[in-house]
Amino acid sequence: MKKLFLAVVALIVAVLPLGAEAAMIQSGTSYVLDGSQTLDESLYASGGTISVAGKVEGDVVVAGGSVTVSGTVMGDVLATGGTLNITGTVTDDVRVAGGQILIDTNIPGDLNVAGGSVTVTHDSLIGGDILIAGGTVELFGEVAGDIHGAGEEVTLDGTIGGSVRLYADRVTLLRSARISGDLVYSSEREATLEEGALVLGELTHNTYSKMFPGNLGLGIAGLLITGWIFKLITTLIAALLLFLIFTRLSGSIIRKNATSFWKQAGIGFLIAVVGPIAAGLLFITIIGSAVAGAVLAVYVFLLVLAGAYAGILAGNWIFRWLRKDKNFSGNWASISVGVIVLSLFYLLPPLLLINVVFFLSALGAVGQFGWEAVRGSKNK
Repeated sequence: MKKLFLAVVALIVAVLPLGAEAAMIQSGTSYVLDGSQTLDESLYASGGTISVAGKVEGDVVVAGGSVTVSGTVMGDVLATGGTLNITGTVTDDVRVAGGQILIDTNIPGDLNVAGGSVTVTHDSLIGGDILIAGGTVELFGEVAGDIHGAGEEVTLDGTIGGSVRLYADRVTLLRSARISGDLVYSSEREATLEEGALVLGELTHNTYSKMFPGNLGLGIAGLLITGWIFKLITTLIAALLLFLIFTRLSGSIIRKNATSFWKQAGIGFLIAVVGPIAAGLLFITIIGSAVAGAVLAVYVFLLVLAGAYAGILAGNWIFRWLRKDKNFSGNWASISVGVIVLSLFYLLPPLLLINVVFFLSALGAVGQFGWEAVRGSKNK
């Protein structure tokens, strides 16, 4: 069993987006690395506006309202934001999630992307595979590998070296589309192939009614796939930034959880149950609505933190077990493994209980830490 688990973890680590320990950590309203600057380490940044126009010798892990990577990244790019523009040089993989996403560059590795609107331009070249999901998806560049995608509208107009598998409401191949492998798509409508579009392999159309009972509409499958990819990328970024920006806080939570896992799971269960009940009771009182609003705000904040810290704690427990090191207190690799493992468990209903337990333990951990911090400030 342990050998199997080690193999799974090794596979996960092999595709992790990070590869360097040294890093510059930035947070604030904005961050700019201008074209004349070179960063000899990885970059971790969060803010309203993120612009990377210079050269980064390591990886780029960023989260912001508007994110632009127009410089040179010698590692991977992992980013989330409202608007994402990846137009610079990236030497490895790109994993992004956001509202409006533009990919206009050559990527030697894989591209994983989830967003409301996703465009891969004609000038782009993807050397690996593409995993893509969104509302409107436009793939116009050249892809050496396979494409797996989901969306409301998916349009292809480039050369694909492998096969294409899609879940979509509308599938369109424009005149310049060339698919060397198979095209397998699931949709309630026939795909539109313009004159000149070419599929060298088999073309297979699966209707949604054959796959799911009840004719619910293919959009559900696309939304589920999009949601899973989006959640994986954003949770991974949030967990990494939390750990790297708030290193001492995260270390304290990890160490406390290592000795009080089940106690904190119990505290988390109480928070999950009591929080909304307390807010509801306050709302029905004359003077309690403002307090109830504050309680709900804190409650939601704790839930968001717990969602990120669940992966951090899961990865810590996995690495403690693998390394047989009771003093291990987390690093980028353990966090990435933890987030990915819990995300995979969402796809396996029998293992969902593990996710719930880690979430409750994380909720109890951040709740307990917050309570102790409040008590400590009052005693000063």
